[in-house]
Amino acid sequence: KQWYQRRVAITAGGASYNSLEDAKNACLENAKCNGITQEPYNSNRYTQRVGPVIQDGRDSLEDAKNACLENAKCNGITQEPYNSNRYTQRVGPEIHDWSPTGETSWTVC
Repeated sequence: KQWYQRRVAITAGGASYNSLEDAKNACLENAKCNGITQEPYNSNRYTQRVGPVIQDGRDSLEDAKNACLENAKCNGITQEPYNSNRYTQRVGPEIHDWSPTGETSWTVC
């Protein structure tokens, strides 16, 4: 399979919110949302997540790609500059055209 690199973030299809209460309400209305993450690297905003346990961090892109291809729930990989540049698997499915933290993501194409 081929991978497509994007300078974007992969999330559960939800925006980020300033308040936990707003994020909770939006998550309850989003069938794909299974949780919320508070992001200290993003002005403490709250972002919806598909979750629950897919962000298996890897030190190399190749290891992350191989792990993602073996995981039926994985739709992409994100390199996290705020997390020692580790690569984490992501469910997605929504891909944003921006990343407030400089993340780079790869999706299978």
